[in-house]
Amino acid sequence: MRQVDSGGITVLYANDPAELPPEAQVFVRPNLRGNRLLSNDGGMLALTISSLEEDDEASPVLIAWDEERLIVYSGANLPVLDRCLSAADTGEFRPAHRIVFFLISELFDQNLQTYGSIEGELDWLEESIALREKPIPIDRLFSLRRRLLTLHQDTFAKRRLINKLIEHLHLQGATGSEMIQELRDLLEDLNELSFEIQGLREALQGLMELRLSLQGQRANQIMQKLTVVTSIFLPLTFIVGVYGMNFEVMPELRWPYGYYAVMVAMAVIAGILLVYFRRKRWF
Repeated sequence: MRQVDSGGITVLYANDPAELPPEAQVFVRPNLRGNRLLSNDGGMLALTISSLEEDDEASPVLIAWDEERLIVYSGANLPVLDRCLSAADTGEFRPAHRIVFFLISELFDQNLQTYGSIEGELDWLEESIALREKPIPIDRLFSLRRRLLTLHQDTFAKRRLINKLIEHLHLQGATGSEMIQELRDLLEDLNELSFEIQGLREALQGLMELRLSLQGQRANQIMQKLTVVTSIFLPLTFIVGVYGMNFEVMPELRWPYGYYAVMVAMAVIAGILLVYFRRKRWF
């Protein structure tokens, strides 16, 4: 367990539930899930909020507080919490709700960082597909789609959590308090991020459709070239087939220059077709 003091507010951070005070252990459940407002027990208000790490996995974080204490619990060792506690140790975050808001804001910033990472990758993929016409593996697009869906679900859950927290503070008679104003500002940022995420989802869908369209276009180009080759060899095959028939009366077979005449005729036909298709820009 790690303990710091911030302007008279005791901050406890633990990764083991057994290290938590009894009044905080009641909030730790077997399947702790993020973005939940838990019941007020023993004068403490508690919530769980998810932390999005670099691998886009959401880890639940428990935050419980009263007027003089703040208790933070996470089953995983999260660097963002270490940074928050270091900042709280050197700063003056009194009353306790200022530290709570600071923690929530830092966890929300992880959503922004994830959004920026996905947006940068999506821009690179758009440039690769549209400008360079480089083939992009479909599994990479689906991986990006899963990351975006995870971010969308986590942001929506955080919006719902902040709304419930504001409603709870209103019921507790904290209307017009500093924390409610700060939470409303954070809620506006979450709403804006949700709209931006929706825009990225539409852009990703368009990118997947563009990839399929370009893939179909490349297939058509290959079929076009095969058609040109087939069209050139079709009359040549016909000529070969005609002179391959075993009729007794075929004067050209006994003509001394018959073979050379047929080869020249086939070369002329192939040349004419090549020039024709070249002018049509079919290859």
